[in-house]
Amino acid sequence: MGIIEYLLDPNKVGTYYCKFTIPKSKVFELLNETIKFDESSKRQPTTFNTKRFELESRDSEFEPVNRWNNLFFDDLVEAVQHLSIYRPKVPPLGPWQIKLPFKKGVSVKAIRAESLEYLTASTRFDYKIFLERNQSDLEHFNAIHVESSLTEQDFTIEIFSVDKEGAERQVTFLKSIPLISEGTPSAVTQKFSSRFCFKSYPAAVAVWALNTMENPVYVEVLKYFLSAIHYFEESEWRISIVLSAIAVETVLAEIFEELMHDSAPPDTLGTLLHTIATPAAIPNDVKTDADRVNKARILAVHRNPGEIGETEALQTLLGAVRFAYWAYHRGPLSAH
Repeated sequence: MGIIEYLLDPNKVGTYYCKFTIPKSKVFELLNETIKFDESSKRQPTTFNTKRFELESRDSEFEPVNRWNNLFFDDLVEAVQHLSIYRPKVPPLGPWQIKLPFKKGVSVKAIRAESLEYLTASTRFDYKIFLERNQSDLEHFNAIHVESSLTEQDFTIEIFSVDKEGAERQVTFLKSIPLISEGTPSAVTQKFSSRFCFKSYPAAVAVWALNTMENPVYVEVLKYFLSAIHYFEESEWRISIVLSAIAVETVLAEIFEELMHDSAPPDTLGTLLHTIATPAAIPNDVKTDADRVNKARILAVHRNPGEIGETEALQTLLGAVRFAYWAYHRGPLSAH
């Protein structure tokens, strides 16, 4: 199944999941060697936040390590940026291995030849694609979400991908990073529970919304979805919900004009839905999605402490996407 099927029913389609566990010592080693390179090349040494963690954790067994999780992730991105100025030498030394010239004073690691597709495309490979929390992969029409966690011994990167190949590409990329490559990936498995399969949903909506060449949905509606995703990633749940609701309201206004042959009134989502929601115009299951969005909108614009969060924002986005997809592919706004 593809990304459209996933957008319409994430639990049915599921997501592919794996973990890549890196010894924390290897992360520190990569950072240390990056600093050594900067010093040997007379560059301003790179500042890594987690270097302070390394020093402090030696003296305190009570160090709350998880508060450093995001800093570890950010420092890994910074270190990989240093790697991105190199192009590996060819031809390979053997059928499966090639030596990657790191930087002067930094380890030279053997990596698998198939990993080099990420490094040889240009003198700078696009590491950011693989180290963003939410990845909208337009080339492969796939969406990936990345999370990380920290323990006393290990730094773990968790990968959630709509398709299996996306998860495998992510692991291959991590295996191509010197020192980090000594980490251990788990098997890629398919998950169907909500706590797994909704992780990639915002990135998947972005893939769909950005694919405007083959998307019949009104471009202004797609812009509302992209804005809803932006605020979702900023943990602004209420704003994200309101923007998803405006997307549905915009679709309803267009449906009203198609059915009534008149300009849509400046009514709210609920009023528009009540005006045109006959079974002939909007099927009951589709109306349920619109009702869900409207109820979330009402909660979002009133004081309801503790009732609005990530789950509500995701469910609202799901309902809005389903409604828009129906309207422009099967409903009154479709070309058929």
